[in-house]
Amino acid sequence: MVTIAGLDVGGALGGTVITETTFGLNGMGRTAVDAVRAGDLPTIMATVLIAAVFVVLANVVVDLLYAVIDPRCGSAEPRRNYRQLLPNL
Repeated sequence: MVTIAGLDVGGALGGTVITETTFGLNGMGRTAVDAVRAGDLPTIMATVLIAAVFVVLANVVVDLLYAVIDPRCGSAEPRRNYRQLLPNL
Protein backbone atom coordinates (compact mmCIF):
# COMPACT_ATOMS: atom_id res chain seq x y z
CA MET A 1 0.00 0.00 0.00
CA VAL A 2 2.74 2.43 0.94
CA THR A 3 4.81 1.48 -2.11
CA ILE A 4 1.92 2.16 -4.43
CA ALA A 5 1.35 5.56 -2.82
CA GLY A 6 5.01 6.41 -3.42
CA LEU A 7 4.81 5.38 -7.06
CA ASP A 8 1.65 7.43 -7.52
CA VAL A 9 3.68 10.61 -7.08
CA GLY A 10 5.41 9.98 -10.41
CA GLY A 11 2.09 9.17 -12.05
CA ALA A 12 0.54 12.34 -10.65
CA LEU A 13 3.35 14.43 -12.10
CA GLY A 14 2.82 12.80 -15.48
CA GLY A 15 -0.92 13.37 -15.16
CA THR A 16 -0.43 17.09 -14.66
CA VAL A 17 1.10 17.36 -18.12
CA ILE A 18 -1.97 15.81 -19.72
CA THR A 19 -4.48 17.69 -17.57
CA GLU A 20 -2.87 21.10 -17.96
CA THR A 21 -2.41 20.69 -21.69
CA THR A 22 -5.96 19.45 -22.23
CA PHE A 23 -7.69 22.14 -20.18
CA GLY A 24 -5.29 25.00 -20.95
CA LEU A 25 -4.21 25.45 -17.34
CA ASN A 26 -0.95 27.13 -16.47
CA GLY A 27 1.40 25.05 -14.39
CA MET A 28 4.51 22.95 -14.40
CA GLY A 29 3.17 20.42 -16.90
CA ARG A 30 2.14 23.09 -19.36
CA THR A 31 5.50 24.80 -18.94
CA ALA A 32 7.26 21.52 -19.72
CA VAL A 33 5.19 20.95 -22.87
CA ASP A 34 5.76 24.52 -24.07
CA ALA A 35 9.50 24.17 -23.41
CA VAL A 36 9.68 20.93 -25.41
CA ARG A 37 7.83 22.51 -28.31
CA ALA A 38 10.13 25.56 -28.25
CA GLY A 39 13.30 23.53 -27.66
CA ASP A 40 14.07 25.47 -24.47
CA LEU A 41 16.65 23.14 -22.91
CA PRO A 42 17.20 24.97 -19.59
CA THR A 43 13.47 24.93 -18.85
CA ILE A 44 13.20 21.26 -19.85
CA MET A 45 16.11 20.38 -17.56
CA ALA A 46 14.60 22.38 -14.69
CA THR A 47 11.20 20.70 -14.95
CA VAL A 48 12.76 17.24 -15.18
CA LEU A 49 14.99 18.01 -12.18
CA ILE A 50 12.05 19.23 -10.09
CA ALA A 51 9.99 16.18 -11.01
CA ALA A 52 12.90 13.88 -10.15
CA VAL A 53 13.35 15.57 -6.78
CA PHE A 54 9.68 14.99 -5.98
CA VAL A 55 9.94 11.32 -6.91
CA VAL A 56 13.11 10.84 -4.84
CA LEU A 57 11.54 12.59 -1.84
CA ALA A 58 8.45 10.39 -2.14
CA ASN A 59 10.66 7.29 -2.18
CA VAL A 60 12.56 8.49 0.90
CA VAL A 61 9.28 9.06 2.73
CA VAL A 62 8.10 5.58 1.73
CA ASP A 63 11.34 4.02 2.99
CA LEU A 64 11.06 5.87 6.30
CA LEU A 65 7.45 4.82 6.68
CA TYR A 66 8.43 1.19 6.15
CA ALA A 67 10.68 1.35 9.20
CA VAL A 68 7.78 2.70 11.26
CA ILE A 69 5.07 0.41 9.89
CA ASP A 70 7.04 -2.85 9.73
CA PRO A 71 9.63 -3.31 12.48
CA ARG A 72 11.21 -6.19 10.57
CA CYS A 73 12.61 -3.68 8.08
CA GLY A 74 14.64 -1.86 10.73
CA SER A 75 17.97 -3.24 11.83
CA ALA A 76 17.64 -4.49 15.42
CA GLU A 77 21.18 -5.85 15.68
CA PRO A 78 24.38 -3.98 14.94
CA ARG A 79 26.04 -4.57 11.61
CA ARG A 80 28.81 -7.13 11.61
CA ASN A 81 32.27 -6.47 10.37
CA TYR A 82 33.13 -8.37 7.19
CA ARG A 83 36.10 -9.94 9.03
CA GLN A 84 33.68 -11.61 11.43
CA LEU A 85 31.72 -13.06 8.52
CA LEU A 86 34.76 -14.17 6.53
CA PRO A 87 37.56 -14.91 9.05
CA ASN A 88 40.03 -16.23 6.44
CA LEU A 89 40.44 -12.85 4.74
